Amino acid sequence: MRYSNTLVLKERPNGTQLTCVACDTDLAPAGASWKKSAALTEQPANNLSGPYHTGRGLLLRQFCCRHCGALLDTELALPGEPFLEDRLFTGA
Repeated sequence: MRYSNTLVLKERPNGTQLTCVACDTDLAPAGASWKKSAALTEQPANNLSGPYHTGRGLLLRQFCCRHCGALLDTELALPGEPFLEDRLFTGA
């Protein structure tokens, strides 16, 4: 089942896993925080090129697969803020 453009849920012998689409590496059990197991880079959002300016201290977080390096997700956050947690809801 597709979780996002970069992540998919797969049934494995050890249960349902959230998996990197690019390399089929398991990142975390379904329902767990997969971002904690991803490679993380953070940089000041103001370092990005373009016509935009953000408030001081705003960070761009990039989450990548630890196995293949594929970019899995990005988010903007203030220093010290917890990761935004994605949740997949199925059913009604």
